[in-house]
Amino acid sequence: MRSDTDLEVADPLMGGRWFASLPPELRLAIVAASTVRTFEPGEALIRQGELPRGLCGVLEGRAQIARVLENGREVLLHVGGPGMWFGDWSVISGRPALYTTSAVTRCRALVLPLAAFRRLVDEQPRWYEEFNRYLLANMESFYVAFAAQVGLTAGSATGWRCSPPPSAATRA
Repeated sequence: MRSDTDLEVADPLMGGRWFASLPPELRLAIVAASTVRTFEPGEALIRQGELPRGLCGVLEGRAQIARVLENGREVLLHVGGPGMWFGDWSVISGRPALYTTSAVTRCRALVLPLAAFRRLVDEQPRWYEEFNRYLLANMESFYVAFAAQVGLTAGSATGWRCSPPPSAATRA
């Protein structure tokens, strides 16, 4: 539990739309269940392929999100500062991180541990929707950016096959 004035600690997070839009009760619960960690430049906050520490929000400094591809090439996906959150996909899915988030500058982050996240949503299932809203907003941003970057046409997209849904007779 936090000993600081809870919402003062989280004040830098209010610059991000998701955290600012949360019900005050949930914002307080997140901060109360979290810890503040400091990371030095180059230090990983979350590592690709590992379970995350939890859901993290940048309080001070800058962090970057990058993914290492199968060929070993690292692709920078995002750089952000106070108000940026990450770790949502892994925390919600319970699966290893899809990317590495590391400090670009000295970085302070609010970390909601995985166990604390699960406790919050188990005790108040309605909060799950708020966390899911953040994940879905990230997915929306991804699809918009992906479409702008790739720009496939129906004739050039190979390997993507959509099967029709089973008919009522097949499901029976």
